[in-house]
Amino acid sequence: MHFEDPKLILEIFSTFLNDGGIIVSIIPNFSFFSFHKLLCYLYQPKILEIHNLMNLQKLENMHKIDGFSIVNSGYLGKFSLGIPAYGVTPRTIFGTDYNKHREIGNKMTKFVWNKLANTYDYSGNSVFAPYIYCVIKKN
Repeated sequence: MHFEDPKLILEIFSTFLNDGGIIVSIIPNFSFFSFHKLLCYLYQPKILEIHNLMNLQKLENMHKIDGFSIVNSGYLGKFSLGIPAYGVTPRTIFGTDYNKHREIGNKMTKFVWNKLANTYDYSGNSVFAPYIYCVIKKN
């Protein structure tokens, strides 16, 4: 979330909905133990500076708006290196060669996917999921 007061933004959006309308919020998973938060901290800390960092509980609390109920919330997606953005000055912990970064990212992704593949269904895992989401419905 890039807003200073995300709850206020949701309340404004909610005025556009009819009864039964829904709002779906999907934000980067920057929870305390999130692998993506660690990667951003190591690789592109400016990404963390521009976000209002939230975990799932904070996201759910933000969505507790009068006249709405939470339909669903949780962690979304498998492990991904897609959150660090282009155009934001990165740290050069792996040098400045884009192909080297891609090679390291591919190796990291394969390693994590292979390690998790035989242990449990890692889709929706709080540590490795790249996003968190919340869906609310107007009563």
